[in-house]
Order: sequence, then C-alpha cells, then structure tokens
Amino acid sequence: MDISSFMNPAAPVNGGSNGQFSNALDDDLDREAFLKMLVAQLNNQDPMNPQEGHEFAAQLAQFSTVEQLQSLNKQFAEQMTLLGALGDTVGDSMESQGEEIASLRNTMEINRATNFIGRTIETPGNTVSWSGDGAAPITATLTKPAAQAEITVRDGQGTVVRTFTATDLQAGPQAFPWNGLMDNGETAPPGAYTFNVRATDAQGNRVSAEPMTVGTVDRVSFGGDGTKLWIGDVSIPLSEVRTMRS
Repeated sequence: MDISSFMNPAAPVNGGSNGQFSNALDDDLDREAFLKMLVAQLNNQDPMNPQEGHEFAAQLAQFSTVEQLQSLNKQFAEQMTLLGALGDTVGDSMESQGEEIASLRNTMEINRATNFIGRTIETPGNTVSWSGDGAAPITATLTKPAAQAEITVRDGQGTVVRTFTATDLQAGPQAFPWNGLMDNGETAPPGAYTFNVRATDAQGNRVSAEPMTVGTVDRVSFGGDGTKLWIGDVSIPLSEVRTMRS
C-alpha cells in the first residue's frame, strides 16, 4: 500500500494491509508524516476486521526504532566531524611542537659543541694534526707493559714519512710526540697524518696498543653529517669524544 492510500480517506484499508504499511516506513519518514499515516489507517480500517492492538503497538515500535537509528546516525556523523576537526588540531599542534623540540635540540647541540673550543679532547682514532710547529701528540693505550714500540707516521697518500721507536713503556696511555721531522731529514708540511703503534714485550710478543687522537679543539662545524670538532685539519664527530680536559 503506498503512502497516498493512507492520506486519502476514500481508499479503504483492511487488516491485510498492515504488512504493506510497515514497508512504507523509510529513512525519509518523519514523525509528523507517520502520525498522519497512522490516523488515516485507523480512520479507514475495516470495521469487520479492525487492527489488533499488538499490531498497532508493533507499528509504533517499528517507527520508534527507525527514528532512533536516524538520530544515532545523525549524532555519529556530528561526532565524526568533531573528531576530524580535533584530529587536525592535534596534528597541527604536534607538528609545531616537533619543530620546537628540534630547534631546542639543535640549540643545545650548538651550545654543547662550542664549550669544547680551547679544550683538549681524546677519542679513539689514529689521526694526528701536525701544525708545522711544536710536536704532534701521537698517543696510544697499552694493555700491558711493553719493552718497545715502533711508531709509523704516514701522509694523506699513505706514504711512510717517519718511523721512530720508544722503549720501556708502562701499561695505559702513552704519548709519542712527533716533532714533524721526516726520515729524509726535512720537516713535514702542516696537515693531517695517520699513525700506527706496534708494541712488543721483552719476549717479542705483541702488546695491544689502541691508537688515540688527542688535541686541542680550535673550531666546530655543523652540517648534514652531524656536529664535528676540529683539531687543526682533523675532524672528530662530537659523539665520539671520550674525554675532555682544560
């Protein structure tokens, strides 16, 4: 039975049309339209076959359920809209906080690095900076006493420029100052050099010697490869500094 039959008093409605009435309910049926249809049905029902009370109650319950579902859908849509707006706000806030944290971290890194300028640092490594004056601080840590150590210095191309020895060495950090003199008697040009320490005990057995880069920081740099401290021509990642002293 279509809706017009409910709204037209001339159209008879018998008890067998109750199922059709329930099918007429849809998402677009509001309370006012439902009440008009219900009144039309009551006015036009067959007196010989009136609608049962439980059928009438069932129709009311069906419409109430549909109406509640429509209300819930509307509330859900509104809540989703609010959640979306809240999500955008939270996302913007987190992005802003992330930028502030990154900026603060960068500032702290700069302050930390600049505090190293003028300080002597020590880090694992076999690079030494020769300034052209004084002595380059070649250093290695021995695991046990050594009778002798042979120190080999190489230039940037890997060519040996100087070999010298030291004797009667104790366990722990040992310094082997290099005055820049090369094996040919000339003075090496200023720059970065690498070194190797080969230590042995009195029986000629090898003694472990960990090379250390030591020197005074004269500047710092910041870039995509991280923060670096500089000892002359030698760069050292800030994260690899082992000790610092005045």
